[in-house]
Amino acid sequence: MGFFLIISLLNCKSLLVRKDYQGAKDAWADTNPELAFERFPSGESGQFITTLEKAHIGFLKDKFDYSDLAELAETSKERLRFSASRELRSFFYLETGEGYYASEAEIIYMHILLGLYFARDKQFEKAAIEARYAGNLLSGEWSAEGQFDDPTLRVLLASLWLSCGNWEEARVDFKKASILAPENKNLRSLSNMKVAPAGFTLIFGGPGAEPVIKTKPNLN
Repeated sequence: MGFFLIISLLNCKSLLVRKDYQGAKDAWADTNPELAFERFPSGESGQFITTLEKAHIGFLKDKFDYSDLAELAETSKERLRFSASRELRSFFYLETGEGYYASEAEIIYMHILLGLYFARDKQFEKAAIEARYAGNLLSGEWSAEGQFDDPTLRVLLASLWLSCGNWEEARVDFKKASILAPENKNLRSLSNMKVAPAGFTLIFGGPGAEPVIKTKPNLN
């Protein structure tokens, strides 16, 4: 009993909480990805969220080994689960080895990010595979409240298609993004362009969104 209690306490201690990220968050806000990566907490190493978070920071570093992200993405394709019922219709999720249930947005972003890594390494065929996979997940009506979609993910996906040299696919996602965010005139202009722009710069601004707790159940 005593041994089990010690193991349980060790496991609880290894779980990351908000304050553990403060050093990395401050460095990220100061546009210093190298320092943010250095300050990244050591707990929960190798798990879904920390692997994705490190890969997100690592994309802006000079060098980063994204093999863990690639392995995670491949594993997710095997473990992706679709659920359906008369009341809930259908949705998809990923149950990870550590018992974490990754959401639609996290899964889609993981594949987009991996595609961007491939594109940066000029592995455009692999990048296009990840783009297609992410696009298929975005286009499916998995949620009880209708199709899950997000303008930010659409812009990220469009930037991936642009990196692959496929303007027509990029236009599709810019158009979807403009429908989801009609107040953004730039998205509407991009979706109406017949040829790709001479240049496209995607800026990651700020430390990221703060989570908000909602009492109403939402599968997304």
